[in-house]
Amino acid sequence: MYPISTKVAALQGLTTGDKTIRELAHYISSVTDGFMAPAETRIYCALRELLAEGFVETSEGDQTTVRGGGHAGHYYSLRPAGRRRASTEAKALTGLVGPTLEPARMIVMANAKPLAE
Repeated sequence: MYPISTKVAALQGLTTGDKTIRELAHYISSVTDGFMAPAETRIYCALRELLAEGFVETSEGDQTTVRGGGHAGHYYSLRPAGRRRASTEAKALTGLVGPTLEPARMIVMANAKPLAE
């Protein structure tokens, strides 16, 4: 079980730009240091829900950019309602985990070296 839903992770992942399902899977795995590595099928299901709710939209990728002559992937991007939803979710997540992160931030700050002038 993941700490947040694949749907929330997909929505947050699209805040950094348009992505295909494969790119989104790689992005989520990368930013969570592999802690979350949802299968592309789970991301696909999450994106279908987000499409139905009006939070994301899709467009077909440019065939000329496809390596090896394969099919162009579908790119998913946030709609304005999706950006608002992602922002609201990010604030809620920050509020939820902020107290947990504060002691670690204090340790880092205490051990930080002052900047040279």
